[in-house]
Amino acid sequence: MGRVIGLVAYHVFKESVRDKVLYNLVLFAVLMISASYLIGQLTAGQDVKIIKDLGLAAITTFGLLIAVFIGIGLVWKEVERKSIYSLLVKPLSRRQFILGKYCGLGLTLVINVGVMVVAFYAVLAYMAAITPADLRAAWTTPAPDPALLKAVLLIVVELLLVTALALFCLVTVVFLVARDLFFPSSRDVEVWFGFELHGLAARLDERAGVAWTIDSTTGNARRSVARATDREIDVCAQCHARRVHIADGYAAGAPLLDFYDPLPLLPGLYHPDGQQKDEVYNHGSFLQSRMYAFGVTCGDCHDPHTQKLRLPGSGVCAQCHRAAKYDTTAHHGHPRGSPGSACAACHMPVSTYLEIDRRHDHSIRVPRPDLAASMGVPDACAACHAGRGSAWAMAAIVRWSGRNPAGFQRFAAAFAADDSGSTAALTPLLALAVDPGQPAIVRASAFARLARYPGAATHDAALRGVRDPSPLVRRAALDAVELEAPAARIPMAAPLLADTVRAVRQQAAWVLAAVGDSLTAPALRAAWLRASEEFVASQRYNADRAEHRVTLGAFFFARGDTTAAEGEFRAAVRDWPRHVPAATNLAGILSLRGREDEGQRLLREALQRLPDDAELHLALGVSLARQGRLAEAIAAVSRAVALAPGNARYARTLAALRQSTPR
Repeated sequence: MGRVIGLVAYHVFKESVRDKVLYNLVLFAVLMISASYLIGQLTAGQDVKIIKDLGLAAITTFGLLIAVFIGIGLVWKEVERKSIYSLLVKPLSRRQFILGKYCGLGLTLVINVGVMVVAFYAVLAYMAAITPADLRAAWTTPAPDPALLKAVLLIVVELLLVTALALFCLVTVVFLVARDLFFPSSRDVEVWFGFELHGLAARLDERAGVAWTIDSTTGNARRSVARATDREIDVCAQCHARRVHIADGYAAGAPLLDFYDPLPLLPGLYHPDGQQKDEVYNHGSFLQSRMYAFGVTCGDCHDPHTQKLRLPGSGVCAQCHRAAKYDTTAHHGHPRGSPGSACAACHMPVSTYLEIDRRHDHSIRVPRPDLAASMGVPDACAACHAGRGSAWAMAAIVRWSGRNPAGFQRFAAAFAADDSGSTAALTPLLALAVDPGQPAIVRASAFARLARYPGAATHDAALRGVRDPSPLVRRAALDAVELEAPAARIPMAAPLLADTVRAVRQQAAWVLAAVGDSLTAPALRAAWLRASEEFVASQRYNADRAEHRVTLGAFFFARGDTTAAEGEFRAAVRDWPRHVPAATNLAGILSLRGREDEGQRLLREALQRLPDDAELHLALGVSLARQGRLAEAIAAVSRAVALAPGNARYARTLAALRQSTPR
């Protein structure tokens, strides 16, 4: 607990010292303390006393101002920026959050009081140095009196008490405002910032009227009524999913994809077998699990009111899996009660994020040491048996279970081939994309990956995908539709301009950007205008990120509005000068508008900041080639190839330039 509080306090301190208000207050305090010397000169023999009184008063007053101006934003800023949502779903209790904030502000106050005390003693030391010895002898205490530190200590205690009171009041006000704004009629807000209301939960609880009955033969439970919707899971997913927030205003029970665009299982985010790699939270992992396929919801395992497991440890699993069958050495191969016998140890291995967040993988899979050996994916067995190796772990599983583990997830080979860039990935990806037996998240991920494989087979698969009942699949199938010529996209994507969910409509607008304004049928025209407006609004909503400004610029460019496109790219370069796509896209627009030299200056300025970025060297080389400066162009592209030797596009560009060189 102490380490978590310390980390929160450290980051509060780092954020506080970047606040310009803090520097202004401290500087003004130092000036006031220094000015106390001049004021002291106006008194008759009381100069030392006046300096001490004014100095201590300045330390107290400006310490309180620092506590007010810095402390008032500690929690409110988190709520305003909505970063508190992601904080409170982490293994960080509210007590740790508030104590960490308090300790961080306390550290800031102590250090700044220390700075003011140094200035205070400097003034007193100067006073003592310039005062004649006979006058100093008349002083009852020395000017830089060490006893003054007792007063300073009491001032610090006072400031810390005031800070504690202010933080408590602020937190209470924030809670009451949140309650009155969002839960005006509820009497059930006992879970602070838990966003859980009994009446709301009753409407969204997918388990209402549902019973799970364990089959005596299999030892596994069956749900009495099939899960009809994902409403409960979607409520959790708004915070527990790796997603793009595409619109504001989500209310519990609304379609998730009207406000969020969840990311599929892509390289860099997930391992090829679907295990979590980057910080993807839980939603994408859970959607690929056998538990989700069998109707399990978040509330089956987690109590939404307490935000804890319904039963501790493996007891939560025993609700649906008979302990007499599964909590045995014959099943898990470990002594009962040992760490390795816990269900989560094998089926939900842990990854640690941000140093403190130990997150279980919610894909709830069978351990596959064989995939760890062949694909380099994490091996749950290695968490306890790191020195034994995957071959040993695989042999041990086969020895006690009598069979090779297969598990529910069967897409690892296809995704691993795609991750490695193998053309052999096309056939298994096509099979996954159109297989209705696969989870929707897996089929959506296959379509997202097919966007790199143009051809008739991908076209046929995408044609089926845009008609899929799952909005996740329809949304991802549009990525594959982008491979088509603009006019050929219309019959595939235009119907989705009027899709039931916003994420699909917006992606359809993006895919049809080059031809959308040519749609003349009244219904299609109206749908296009609505979807394109939604797309623009979504990018504006996320305009605090460079990639969304660049995306909006590309959308305007595809529609033929180069002026608006240049404006978006230029804004991205201005606000994020190290964002490479912003620089390369702006240079491209400038070239199209006959300002090649300006674009080259832009690229050279970007290269001064990022001299080893291959894409910038390539863009500069292409720009030089357009001006016929082939020798310089070849040098620039050669640098790009040297920086990224495995990039086939760079190599092809260099080869084409060399072939164009006069012999």
